[in-house]
Amino acid sequence: MLILKKEDLFNKALNWFKNSFPYPDKNISIADSTRGEIAGTGIFKIITSNSGHYYWIRFAINIIVQNATYGLKVFDFYEKPIESRISNEYSKIEYRWQDFRKGKPWPAEDKILFKGLDEDSNKKSMELKKLLMERLRQRQKFRGTDPRLFSQRHGLQCPTHKN
Repeated sequence: MLILKKEDLFNKALNWFKNSFPYPDKNISIADSTRGEIAGTGIFKIITSNSGHYYWIRFAINIIVQNATYGLKVFDFYEKPIESRISNEYSKIEYRWQDFRKGKPWPAEDKILFKGLDEDSNKKSMELKKLLMERLRQRQKFRGTDPRLFSQRHGLQCPTHKN
């Protein structure tokens, strides 16, 4: 039986974290290979208008790896608008999200902001999954087995997306 080693998954996940968020406010606060834990802060830039308005979206990330499995948790989202006449401080985005879902967006750019947040979050999650599955695909290609069947049978899981 083929098992992806915790050490391999940890190193790939750590490299993904280091390379996925090129902006200066990102940081890695925990990188413990023994526990298989990586934690820190990621950041996205989401452009919301043709006039140059954009938001920094900052969030906490926690990744736990074990042999053949990993968990990804992204939480505590904050937004920082970059435009004139608006406070350029980070604030929790959940109140804004609740109002948006109730049909009461703050500015007209909210739809673009939340769409960008969703797209960027899903894209990064899928990049991590693809990276961690890459070695499995290479090894199974050699053996002639479909890696999706292997992951279903042997529990390689991504918590945010189905295999």
